[in-house]
Amino acid sequence: MNINLNTSVNTNNLAFSIADDEGLQKSNYEGLIDFIVDIDDYVCDLEFTKLLRDRLNHFIKIAEDES
Repeated sequence: MNINLNTSVNTNNLAFSIADDEGLQKSNYEGLIDFIVDIDDYVCDLEFTKLLRDRLNHFIKIAEDES
């Protein structure tokens, strides 16, 4: 049975919780990627996936320009 609940999520709290989770820290790239892919799979929306790709490409470009 599915129950729809309306809720708001404080993204800062979520980001801090993820950063504090030892299983999802920088050294565990596979865990981070799996987490992001799980969200993408759950949302199951091509526009979301495209925006995620574009956002990641943006950060990759910045990192490449800095090095």
